[in-house]
Amino acid sequence: MPTCETNIYSQTKEMINGTTISAEHHVLIDALHDEEAKLAALIEEMRSFDPTQLTKEEIEKRDNKIKEVKELDPKITEQELDYYRKVDVPALFMGRFYDRLERLSAKIILLSACVIEASINEYIAFKIDEAGDHDLFNDIEKIDIIKKWTLVPRLFNKNYQFDKSGQLYQRLLELKRNRDAFTHYKITMERSGKKVLKGSPHPRPGETMQEEAEILMEYSKLPAALVKHLLDSDDSMFPPLQMLYFQLHRKVSNS
Repeated sequence: MPTCETNIYSQTKEMINGTTISAEHHVLIDALHDEEAKLAALIEEMRSFDPTQLTKEEIEKRDNKIKEVKELDPKITEQELDYYRKVDVPALFMGRFYDRLERLSAKIILLSACVIEASINEYIAFKIDEAGDHDLFNDIEKIDIIKKWTLVPRLFNKNYQFDKSGQLYQRLLELKRNRDAFTHYKITMERSGKKVLKGSPHPRPGETMQEEAEILMEYSKLPAALVKHLLDSDDSMFPPLQMLYFQLHRKVSNS
């Protein structure tokens, strides 16, 4: 049975089958869980959005605009002021949720990508330890993250399959593209109306803000789904992987 201790740096040390490991990626999982909870709250707010219920700040902004218009045109009628009293629903929705969604998007994409890589690296490390060829890890560790999930497990489990036409693969591919756009960011530049640098704006996950938020929630759950896929393919029911899945699934389920 694994023994576990935690030092002052929050580094977890475990003894599994005579092998001592040190792992800190539970911090990434906790951070992802925190952002997922914020995203869940934002999605609920978006679903219950009521343009007739303005916040205090939105009311003040509207009243200040009317006051400004009156100062510029003292003869303006109340009927004409009604134009400024009307609620621009799309603008209100955008103003209330856009910035929060953008910040959550960056955090969830980056954290989910980190947890996904940490998870497959842990699996590979334990499987290499079982095989007794620890030097192999340095070569495998450099492999692209997509190939780590689709091909590398076959080295240890000949029955492993990863359907590239399935939703799980498509979400992993999307997440990697978004992650790369953030971590290898390049500005877009135009000169005399001609684009001279293409840049790397991150692709929008959805057509609308609501759809983007729902897809981001799928991204946050992707690490657990990928680890479950590994478990379903591994007849040995690999104990360290089971513990990792329990941690990921427990965090997701409590959101």
